[in-house]
Amino acid sequence: MRNRKREREGWERERESKKRGEDKLIWKKERGAQVEKERKKEREQAKEGGREANQKKRKSKLGEGVKNRKTEI
Repeated sequence: MRNRKREREGWERERESKKRGEDKLIWKKERGAQVEKERKKEREQAKEGGREANQKKRKSKLGEGVKNRKTEI
């Protein structure tokens, strides 16, 4: 009787540990996906910021370039 009880407890522990491991894997995957989304947003924001800065530079250069071209022609 005692041995069977111990075996049953052992099986239950194994099941619980497997479940915990699976839950942990699921959590890691979800967390990884969430982190990846955050990184993607940050990259997009950085790109947008860079684009805005480049557009400002282009506008300022265009203005100067147009003036110079008119005087040259």
